Amino acid sequence: MTGKDEEFWEGLKEWDIIGLVETWVEQKSWSKIRGKLPKEFMWKCQTARRKNRKGRAIGGIITGVRKGIEEVKDNENGSELEGMAQRVVKLEGRTWRIATVYINGDMEEKLKMIVERMKERDNQGEHILLGGDFNARTGTEGALVEGMEEEKERCSKDKKINKDGRILIKVMEEEGWGIMIGRKQGDEKGEWTYSGGRGESVIDYAIGNIEAWGEVKEIRVEERVESDHHPVSVRIGREKRDEKKRGRRETRKRMDWSEKGRNTFTRKMGELCIEESGIEKMYEELRKAAMEATCWKEKRVGKGD
Repeated sequence: MTGKDEEFWEGLKEWDIIGLVETWVEQKSWSKIRGKLPKEFMWKCQTARRKNRKGRAIGGIITGVRKGIEEVKDNENGSELEGMAQRVVKLEGRTWRIATVYINGDMEEKLKMIVERMKERDNQGEHILLGGDFNARTGTEGALVEGMEEEKERCSKDKKINKDGRILIKVMEEEGWGIMIGRKQGDEKGEWTYSGGRGESVIDYAIGNIEAWGEVKEIRVEERVESDHHPVSVRIGREKRDEKKRGRRETRKRMDWSEKGRNTFTRKMGELCIEESGIEKMYEELRKAAMEATCWKEKRVGKGD
């Protein structure tokens, strides 16, 4: 979250409910980051943790709910666990249990813990929605369960499936939850959700139960440049706050991780020389150098895209 410009902080206002993963925000820096976040939201933070004293803190989740949206108080202990943060809200008279998820390793164990936590209360009829970085590749798999009405098969630009992807599909199908990425309006082609030095993949998902499935009108993988992961936006029922933006064409930059772009990045990083200093300073120098070494390409988005 450090080093973001004003455009990033302002851009958060586009949505009503927000989940940010891999923030790397520790408890000591939360108050500083919180001061930069839009005041129109109620924010909560699950801080990043260090595996050892010398290593960098990893993980971390920040969630925000726009003021004016009714939030259901969840006073029971253990409403969160590491790698998952819930916000329970009322939208158009319906209760939504929305979880922001980050899984990196131990997929089966962590996924089952998340499912148990989401279902441990008497939440009959609640709309359950999971979104975040699962670090799992599912290809075009992920069958619909009874009650999820969609005519088309799931599409994805990422045709690969890995072990964690198969576990994700298995657990979701057992629970009667469905993967919306690559199947809902707005993401008919199954766009890449990650574009980085390791290439492109689909590892970020929006997943819902039967109650949520019919209420989700649109899924979009947004084009932004603040991260190698692209935001996944979910529109529920009502229209976007500013519909005028939908008819406007804009030019946005994105990282170019084509073969040519990767070769240029590797060459420039090979020329990098960073003087020995503290870990935090070295990381900041490395981050800036990486941004300067990255190739960028422009894309026109908006009406007619």
